[in-house]
Amino acid sequence: MTPISTSNPLFQVCIKSKNPRFCLQVFGLNPHRSAYELTQEAINLALSNASETMKKIHTFLNQTKDGNLKDIYDACLDYYQSSADALRLSEEYHYLKEGQYNNVNAVGNFIQEAAFYCESEFQIIPGYIYVSTLTKDNESLDIFVKKNGEDDEDNGDSSQRDETKMIQSALSFEGIIGPQ
Repeated sequence: MTPISTSNPLFQVCIKSKNPRFCLQVFGLNPHRSAYELTQEAINLALSNASETMKKIHTFLNQTKDGNLKDIYDACLDYYQSSADALRLSEEYHYLKEGQYNNVNAVGNFIQEAAFYCESEFQIIPGYIYVSTLTKDNESLDIFVKKNGEDDEDNGDSSQRDETKMIQSALSFEGIIGPQ
């Protein structure tokens, strides 16, 4: 991997993630992309991952005869379908292109919550304990999430603020492409 300058947008995104090393491994193949390009790539990978997870859930639904597991998988399928729909809408409405970074962040946060709720479904049926077959998929949404309590500096420069907002948007989305 090519060494990355600390002023590079990739470094700025990955250093604020929960797993900087993995972030750099995933996005480090072309480290000279802008924060916009990194965020766009993260959105594309997020949609791809959500689609693959939905295929996996369909397979589990077809294989299980347990009614409770069918209910769990149906709920998870709904969560992942909603995530994929939100990602498609963010593209359709050009949130990133038009600088609507709060909307990009909201979609990223929604996707992370959907994964959390999917994982929780395996524990909510009274009297039953199910081992989640989707833990790895659900945890992957949290790999790159911005570290809690970390604030970005605002130096008053409008272009720097926009770059910071794009980096925050990238952090909201990058988690969905965690290790498979």
